[in-house]
Amino acid sequence: MKRVPLALQLFSLHKELKRDWKATLAAVHEMGYQGVEFFGGMTYPVEELYAELEKNQLKLVGWHIGYGDINAETVAYNRALGNHRLVVPGLPEEFTCSAQAWRETAEKFCQAADYLKSEGFELGYHNHDSEFQPLDGEIPWEIFTQGTRGKVFLQIDNGNAMHGGADPIALMEKDPGRCNTVHLKPYSKATGYDTMIGQDDVDWVKTFQVLDAQGVTEWYIVEYECEAHYTQLAGAKACIDQLHTMGL
Repeated sequence: MKRVPLALQLFSLHKELKRDWKATLAAVHEMGYQGVEFFGGMTYPVEELYAELEKNQLKLVGWHIGYGDINAETVAYNRALGNHRLVVPGLPEEFTCSAQAWRETAEKFCQAADYLKSEGFELGYHNHDSEFQPLDGEIPWEIFTQGTRGKVFLQIDNGNAMHGGADPIALMEKDPGRCNTVHLKPYSKATGYDTMIGQDDVDWVKTFQVLDAQGVTEWYIVEYECEAHYTQLAGAKACIDQLHTMGL
C-alpha cells in the first residue's frame, strides 16, 4: 500500500477548536496526524496560525470555503500559510435547484478554477449526499463532474456518498485521477454515521487499492462527526489508530 499521509478535517473537533484552537492543534499532532484541513471563516491571525502549524509539525492541506469566498483575500491568506488547495463543501439552493442550475454551477466552477490556477491554487468540490439524488431525471453529481473535468478535483467523502446511495469506489473509478485529497468517513448501512472505521461498511481495502493505482491522492483526510461513543478528541484518535492497523 502506498504510504499516503493522514490529515484531520478540523470540523471533527469543532467544539475543541472553538474552546482553544492552539491546544487543539497540539492534540492533533500528539494523535499522529501529519496535516489538518480547516473550514469556515479565515479569522485566525495568520502569523499565529502559521507559527502553531510549524510548532506542531502540521501541514495545512486544504481549507473548506464557501463559493463566494473564492477571491483575492482568501488566496492571500492561504498563500501566507503555505496552502494551495481550496475546497467548496456545499452550495446554496440557487446553485443546485435544477439540472440546469447544476450545469451553470459547473461553468462557474471552471471559471473559478481558472482564476485559482493562475494564482497557483487548486479548486476542489466536496460531496455530501444530495448530489446523488435524481433531479429533473438526472444525477447532479454526473452533471457537475462531467462539466468540470480537467478543472476541478473531486474530494470524495465516502461516508456521505454512501448515505446518498452511491458507491464511492465506483465514483473514484469513473473519474480516475481526480481525487487529489479524499475524506475518510465511516458509514454503516445499519447505523449511518454512528460507527467507526474498521467496524463499518466501507470497503477500505478496495478504496485504498483503487486510489493507490490512480496515484494522485496526496492526503487522506479523516472526518469523524459521531459523538455517540467518543468525545470529539477520542473519536479522532480512534480513527487514526484504526487506520494504522490497516497499514497507513
